Amino acid sequence: LVVWGVVRSPYGLALIGVRENERRMRALGYDTARLRLSAFVLAGTIAGIAGALSAYSTRFVSAQDAGLGNSVRAFVTVLVGGAGTLGGPVVGSALVSLIERIVPSLLPPDLRISEAILGLVFIAFVLFARQGMVGLGTHAWLRVRRR
Repeated sequence: LVVWGVVRSPYGLALIGVRENERRMRALGYDTARLRLSAFVLAGTIAGIAGALSAYSTRFVSAQDAGLGNSVRAFVTVLVGGAGTLGGPVVGSALVSLIERIVPSLLPPDLRISEAILGLVFIAFVLFARQGMVGLGTHAWLRVRRR
């Protein structure tokens, strides 16, 4: 809810403007370097809070938590759900978790193929649905509303 409020605020709209056309925002008198820096600080703060909450809930922190596997999983989760949307990572996380939990139960135990299936899902979204699940849902909803 906090992130949603930030995105809808004048500050968030200025950040969107910088993302879309930095030269125009500079011409309108915005200090784009300061806006970019503040966005970086805000993102780092949110990530730090998320890390602290994760450590608190699991009561354990290891170097593997910041390893390549978790980073790739987070990247795939965001892209599959819909980068640039607030609900995309939630939807992507649900789909990725579903793949990681359901696929191994359907296959023989010694066949570890869920990572490969997750990779294929990622490739499919990059090639055919760049806007992710949320974008596909929005597009479908708009098409149904037009009828």
